[in-house]
Amino acid sequence: MTVDEILIRAREAGASDVHFMPDEPPMMRVRGLLEPINLPHFSASQILDMLIQLLPQELREQYDDMGYCVGTYESSANHRYRVSAYRQQSMAALAIRIIRQEPVAMLDLPEKLLETVKRRQGLILLTGRPGSGRSTTLAALGQYLGNADRLHIMALGETVEHCIPCQGSVVSQRILKRDVPHLVRAIREAKAMDVDVLLLDVLEGCEAVQETVRAATEGLLVVAVVNSAMPGKGMQQLLEYFPLAERGDMEHRLRRVSVLEVHQEFVPGPEQWQIRYQC
Repeated sequence: MTVDEILIRAREAGASDVHFMPDEPPMMRVRGLLEPINLPHFSASQILDMLIQLLPQELREQYDDMGYCVGTYESSANHRYRVSAYRQQSMAALAIRIIRQEPVAMLDLPEKLLETVKRRQGLILLTGRPGSGRSTTLAALGQYLGNADRLHIMALGETVEHCIPCQGSVVSQRILKRDVPHLVRAIREAKAMDVDVLLLDVLEGCEAVQETVRAATEGLLVVAVVNSAMPGKGMQQLLEYFPLAERGDMEHRLRRVSVLEVHQEFVPGPEQWQIRYQC
């Protein structure tokens, strides 16, 4: 069975992720829980062959150099996947996120969030666990803003999971380490590119947080994804990057520009899992 056939089986089972580990059966995450796929074990060389098939040359070179890379794969059936390749015990392993095809415009975004982004200024934190659909929310928000007004929207992330189609707006989607070396530089450059809205699919590290606050202070609307399992803890997660002596000043600066924190999680719906938001 080919990797595309395995991924189609997982997609049809409603899985969010598929994992390939050497000498283990492939696993898929369905409704939050991992379960084995009824297939033979894959060897380390077979998984390395998958990596070569799924990712372009420049990402394979990054994997060779750093032991980790992440990219987007589109199958012959036009299904999209986010592929994270990493080395463990000197062997290749894969974690593949299944990107659903539903139009992001159909996402039911909370009214408080939509009202807040109309101000087009300040910092909005989008929190939740990895895999809770925050990238989808970010893309849906970008599409909403781009269709509502004529703006330059820039999205920064490790991959492009969702293209953001808009009528009358300019949308730039930059991939970190491919289009720009690192997040801090990308945020700085955005301010010189006549950007109105900055969508950050990742926000990590002191310098990136400082540059994000500076961008929001200078008039951009910044929406940033932050890993936080609990609602209302996004700012505390950002402060953890700073030494204790600097946290008081940074908290003051964050509170001056922060206009909303939105927490999201997957919950079971009548037919499939859906996103629940807390503002």
